[in-house]
Amino acid sequence: MKRMLHSTEKAIYLCLLLTPFAMVLSRNIATPILFGVTAVLALIIAKRSSCQEAIWSPISKPIFIVMGLVLGLLMLMSLSLTWTPVLGRGSGAVFHLAGNFVMFALAAIAVCRIERKPVTYSLLPCIFLFAAAALILIELSFRAPVRTMLGGGWEPYRMNRGAVAVVLFLPFALYHLPATFLARGVGILTVGLIGWAAFVSESESAKLTFLLLPFAFLVSRALGRAAIPFFCIGILATLLLMPLAAYNLSSFLPVYISEKVGNGTVGMRADMWSEFCRLIWQKPLLGHAMESSYVAMQQYGGSDKHGYLLGGAHPHNFAIQVWYELGAVGVLLFSVLTVMYFRALRFVPDKFLPAILSTTAAVWTVSLVSHGAWQAWWWSFVGLLALLWVIVLRADAANEASTTQHQAAD
Repeated sequence: MKRMLHSTEKAIYLCLLLTPFAMVLSRNIATPILFGVTAVLALIIAKRSSCQEAIWSPISKPIFIVMGLVLGLLMLMSLSLTWTPVLGRGSGAVFHLAGNFVMFALAAIAVCRIERKPVTYSLLPCIFLFAAAALILIELSFRAPVRTMLGGGWEPYRMNRGAVAVVLFLPFALYHLPATFLARGVGILTVGLIGWAAFVSESESAKLTFLLLPFAFLVSRALGRAAIPFFCIGILATLLLMPLAAYNLSSFLPVYISEKVGNGTVGMRADMWSEFCRLIWQKPLLGHAMESSYVAMQQYGGSDKHGYLLGGAHPHNFAIQVWYELGAVGVLLFSVLTVMYFRALRFVPDKFLPAILSTTAAVWTVSLVSHGAWQAWWWSFVGLLALLWVIVLRADAANEASTTQHQAAD
């Protein structure tokens, strides 16, 4: 039984690493993967500890606060359903978001209860990412032969989420590389292929994030532990001030950027953000309700010549969507959750910080330029990536404790 459980834990780790590859072939696979991983981990814990221990184990004060904040956020979302113009869609968003929170929490608790140190394969994350990037290039270059064989379509945009996934997994993969000539060669090839795949794809967020990652990494390396408050302040500032910063962003864009990038990407999104920011102030406290941005054009477009900019189903900006749908109260709850996250990073060893902070900055960048704030696949994907880091941090802590015990015994 022990050998079987140990093999299952390895399989879970490999399954998490394969997420970007799977997302190239299926846009919404992240949620089933998170569900499956959570279910298997729960079964492992049920075999190893009593139900009473699992239920009544002590909860630290920070975790208790986070649970309270998440519950408060879900209550606010549920309350907003009483005035949302799209009750079915809004209810679905709340249900999916709550489910993702619960699944990640259960999976993280289960990982923390597994005492055995998981096996981490130093080159494997890079190899898997290399394969995923190669698949993106093959699919885009030859009209999706693999997706077609599996019953999918050729549409290039369907690989955008896979492109985002390989970019966001990059810091995790590079962290595990040993300091050998072969490993560095693999790392360089992986970075180059991922960059190629990102810029061949139609995902503007993948391209932007790929360019941002080295800067985020260098800043975190240069600042050391001071990078924690630096990144925290940066994220809070963009979350809190976005309605002001994005209100007339297009007028501040240099002409050469608008000409190079084109109005269909940065310029049009800036105009979209401006239109949503204009409407935030109509209901600034509690917002327009969950998923109300989906029908913003029908509600407020009218005869306005810029009304069509409200028809993108959502603002393509997490901060603006939270402001628009949940108001200042929702933004405040997300802000406190952000502070709690960075507060927890104080206990992370220095060697992990550059990779973790780079990943955090990358996730936030994608959130600010793409995807709906409540999309289930996105929350599941971020949960899977976070779960990988929880596994590695837990393994490192267990290894350090074991080393300390051996030194004390000697």
